Amino acid sequence: MENRENERIIEGFKNFSVVDEQLAGRTVERHLIEIKRFFKDSDRDSINATKADIRNYLMSFRGWCTYSYANMLKALRFFTEII
Repeated sequence: MENRENERIIEGFKNFSVVDEQLAGRTVERHLIEIKRFFKDSDRDSINATKADIRNYLMSFRGWCTYSYANMLKALRFFTEII
C-alpha cells in the first residue's frame, strides 16, 4: 500500500474495531485483509468509493466460496459505515 492516507485510515479502522467495537482479533485481521485488498484493487479513490463502485468491485469475486464472499461483504459494509 503506497498511500499514507490509506495507511492512516486503515490504522484508524483497526483501532475502532479493537477498542470501540471490541471485535475478536481474528475478525479484525480478516477485515483488515479485505479492506487492504479493496484499497489495492480499487480503480478509484477507495475512501470516496460509492455503493456502485463497491458493487462493481464485488462483481469480480462472484463465484467465490459463499462464506468467503460473505466475509468480504461484511468487512466492506462495516468499513463503509464508519468512514
